[in-house]
Amino acid sequence: MEHLKKEGFQRILKEYLKPDIQIKPNSKEKGQVIIHCNGGDILRLWPNHTFLKPHGSNSICKLVYSEGISLYPRWIKGPIKFTLIFEGLPKGCESFDLFEQIPEPGGFRYLGIFRNKTDVYKITF
Repeated sequence: MEHLKKEGFQRILKEYLKPDIQIKPNSKEKGQVIIHCNGGDILRLWPNHTFLKPHGSNSICKLVYSEGISLYPRWIKGPIKFTLIFEGLPKGCESFDLFEQIPEPGGFRYLGIFRNKTDVYKITF
């Protein structure tokens, strides 16, 4: 009997509480972009200021995780290998830029990265 009540409740929810879902043509894909980085003499990362900028879009993909690099204000001597993980790129994105927008000179810039099927990249600074 309890099982029937649960099924009936789920049917009512589906019928009467249908979510208003709209798919945007440039919506972000599920998944993440992983960038393995190499190089640098002395480095640090400003995590809230590091983004991917998809070409042909006004959106940005935020950094969600970093490994192997010091975070602002600490410095680390290089050369080092580190990994950056970002939110997924919009569907249809074919290329993008990696940038660190900080209030001082020397932020990361890597322009014109062509998208691949895996969204895993290796770059050298």
